[in-house]
Amino acid sequence: MMKAPNIMLIIIDAARRDHFSCYGYDKHTSPFIDDLTKESIFFENAYSTAAWTVPAHASLFTGLYPSEHRAQNNNLYLSESIPTLAEILRANGYITIGFSNNMYVGRMTGLERGFDHFDEVWRRYRHRSQLDMLRVGLKRLLHMTDRGAAETTDLIINWIKNRTKDAPFFMFVNYIDVHQVCHPPKEFLQRFPGSRYSHWRMIKFMRAYLNGRVNFYTGKIKFSEKDWENFKWIYDVSLYYVDYQISKIYECLRQQKLLDNTIFIITSDHGTNLGDHGLLHHEYCLYETLLRIPLIIRYKPLADYRKISQNIQLSDLFYIILELVDIKTKLYKAGRVSIHELVKGEDLNLPVFAEWLSPKETLKRLSKMAPNFDFSKFDRDLKSIKMGRFKYIESSDGSHELYDLEIDPSESHNLYERKLDKAKELQKMLREFTSHFIKHEKFTYKKLEMDKEVMRRLRSLGYVV
Repeated sequence: MMKAPNIMLIIIDAARRDHFSCYGYDKHTSPFIDDLTKESIFFENAYSTAAWTVPAHASLFTGLYPSEHRAQNNNLYLSESIPTLAEILRANGYITIGFSNNMYVGRMTGLERGFDHFDEVWRRYRHRSQLDMLRVGLKRLLHMTDRGAAETTDLIINWIKNRTKDAPFFMFVNYIDVHQVCHPPKEFLQRFPGSRYSHWRMIKFMRAYLNGRVNFYTGKIKFSEKDWENFKWIYDVSLYYVDYQISKIYECLRQQKLLDNTIFIITSDHGTNLGDHGLLHHEYCLYETLLRIPLIIRYKPLADYRKISQNIQLSDLFYIILELVDIKTKLYKAGRVSIHELVKGEDLNLPVFAEWLSPKETLKRLSKMAPNFDFSKFDRDLKSIKMGRFKYIESSDGSHELYDLEIDPSESHNLYERKLDKAKELQKMLREFTSHFIKHEKFTYKKLEMDKEVMRRLRSLGYVV
């Protein structure tokens, strides 16, 4: 009898689908993942449920949409009344381990719940001496180190090689180097072909990108085409670097003879805007640049290779994992998709839903920093639904949008007024879809506690101004 499979779930934070070479990008950003797709289930139309980290990860860990789990901008803590993937797997005999480089994925938000061991790798720096911190800072400045990827990979490999229990394991990993985008080691900068920036100009640009949202939106700073070209290059190098780190984990599993009994999953929590739609980071919109993500599942007993064009979302992955390990447990709701149906090529005709809740506190801070600029245009809640070639975005301020993604994949031409009947059809579908959302009777809110180190880290990632 075959042992229960191990699960390796890897999130490349803020990695957008259209920058992976296996999804048709014209630069060779993901050579390992490209090869992996040849023996994996390769999802062409995978989507997040949200535009940023907390609600997206909460959907992945609970199988629920943001309005259901409610871990969003107004409440960043996942309610303890909602069972998580790690809790369910641990209750069924799995050893559960997590490694996170994003402080929003951890104890602060309740997303570490259910893990036997959860390593917030980013916190390791706060326990080092001032000399060590100075050394790390200097190395980052000179592009000789990263944002935790190499250390995370070493920790993972060490755990796999030295594990003492024979029980199956569930390992979750969040790499943030693509999100952070500014510190791949120099050797990777040299390996990756393309544009070149002077070192100090790159540092100046990255500082402006991460910390200059106010100045960008108010027009005080402007990025040239050359700036954006070089920024996309460094984003691509960061992806290339994380691809290499993942290959080391894969090779370790192979050497330890664990690979063929491991469900090996690579995906992202959301994408990002690289100047698209006049926006920075991953906020204020529900465009494809933020929602469309990569998804590759390698599991030898299931299939050698399949390309699946059906729509699928992060919330569906929760149910797929439980299905693959044959765990049947009472959940808040049933999954809407079966991996076996997908592999057989059945047309499930699934809609794609996502939402964004206005970050009112952030907008208040921005308004204080730039009192002469009107940030109210960003103060709106958004919901989107995609069905077939059309996508409808509903805004709480009434500025609705409709796009034909087949002829306008960049979402440049709003057809809402010209195709009002189609917009109303999707609006009705959106109402019907959300009417089935579950409500929790026992729901706990918890105010986040952020120490100085957390705030410093959030600023370095561009989350806090």
